[in-house]
Amino acid sequence: MIGSLVLSVAALGVRARIERRYGTVAIAAVLAAVILAGRFLYDSKPVVFSGAAALFALAVLTTLRRSFANTLIERPRWHKPLPH
Repeated sequence: MIGSLVLSVAALGVRARIERRYGTVAIAAVLAAVILAGRFLYDSKPVVFSGAAALFALAVLTTLRRSFANTLIERPRWHKPLPH
């Protein structure tokens, strides 16, 4: 469990380092701490599942944000535009 949480936060961290946007990693680290606290400190399944759902939603929203941003960026043209 701990390894998979570290892996998921690290995966978000690799992309965040490239984009220089660290807010997502900070939120993911807090959610991972919530999952661990819910599992080992409080022994509360609702806290664990809520944290896991929030972490999954964060990963999905981050992916959607990236794909939406890629569609907005104009790609360079390597040929001359056709005359009208």
